[in-house]
Amino acid sequence: MTEDFIQYVWKFQLFKSINLKTTTGKSVKIIHKGIQNFSSGPDFTNAKIELEGQLWAGNVEIHLKQENWNHHKHQNDEAYNNVILHVIYGNTDKNAFTKNGIRLETVVLKDLIFRKTQEVYNFLMKTKSTFVPCQNIILKQKEFFISSFYDRLLTERLERKIKDIEKDIELSVGDLDKAFLINLFKYFGAPQNKIPFEILARNLNINHIIKQAVSIESLEALLFGVAGFLEENETECSYKNKLENEYNYQKQLYKIDTPMKISNWKFTAVRPANFPTIRIAQLSSLLFKDQRWFSLIQNDTELNNIKEKFKISVSNFWKTHYNFGMESKKSNKNITQSFFDKIMINLIAPFLFYYGKFVQDEQYIEKVFDILVKIKPEKNRITNSWQGIGLSNNNAFESQALIELKQNYCDKRRCLDCNIGYKILNNE
Repeated sequence: MTEDFIQYVWKFQLFKSINLKTTTGKSVKIIHKGIQNFSSGPDFTNAKIELEGQLWAGNVEIHLKQENWNHHKHQNDEAYNNVILHVIYGNTDKNAFTKNGIRLETVVLKDLIFRKTQEVYNFLMKTKSTFVPCQNIILKQKEFFISSFYDRLLTERLERKIKDIEKDIELSVGDLDKAFLINLFKYFGAPQNKIPFEILARNLNINHIIKQAVSIESLEALLFGVAGFLEENETECSYKNKLENEYNYQKQLYKIDTPMKISNWKFTAVRPANFPTIRIAQLSSLLFKDQRWFSLIQNDTELNNIKEKFKISVSNFWKTHYNFGMESKKSNKNITQSFFDKIMINLIAPFLFYYGKFVQDEQYIEKVFDILVKIKPEKNRITNSWQGIGLSNNNAFESQALIELKQNYCDKRRCLDCNIGYKILNNE
């Protein structure tokens, strides 16, 4: 049993309130249960309670046991002087007093909570053998109700994602293009090379990138040079030597400090198509096409137009190589549709959502939802399991909502905060 559950029961009045009495035998009539308070102070404010026919207005405090009042030191806190009713689950060994010396009337809910509500709550909290606690109950809820919850879930997921974006913007001194670049590099490196790609992005100066965008070779020299790939001398490669000569000039021009160490980069257990060398080559081509990517996307949020911008071709050398060593079979090594979809879902959509919030323009937020509806759904263990128990997963909007539902509600047993849990616990 948790205090959150007792608060939930009081909030939705899921108990027998007819002939309700306090522990001293006084009759209780609930005129208004109060407004739940999520900050410091009593749990419910602005309540109205009739005690023995006399109307009282004030606050309600919820605890599991009577003694919690003193454990939480409410008896010494003036903020609790206006509590008019103490609501507990059980155990009334001691009286509770406010700081101004008033003994509180107490209501015990243990034997009053609706039996069905108590049983369902216990079941949801204890079930561990299924994908989600309500797995065998959820389909009794109407599909349109469940899908209406997706909007809130997706918004919450985006709200959490933009917290990391805000940190990067702060570190980039408010430069959205720099912050976007850092996140773009991180995503190109995920999962094995996420950290070195982030370091690489932070070590790059956008003004230097703009100046070197005169040719793809100049950009590759800058990126591979700062990344440390032009420092090791074991590989004999004429193209590498060419980039190295260009980078040596850039080092002097921009006063570039010591580059990254080649040992930072991981190739083991990484598919050749995801080698950091290939990802850097792709990023070089993207930056050759444009250098201030967020400004570009901010001014044109149409999905097809963004996709067109991400259509790049790596330089000729990388079409026949995966590193600076042995030549390989020719392949274009373009950004695949699936990888582009992931960039849209995990990078571009959150950035546009952040920007819409920042400038208070709902059009950007609506555009994010519109974009995600047009992208194919993610297929993974979580979304496949949801589909297995009958929930739809038709697009990225729905798949992101389902992932949020599983990770931030079901896994944390936040059934009391969940719209679906509300329906189940309220026997609706």
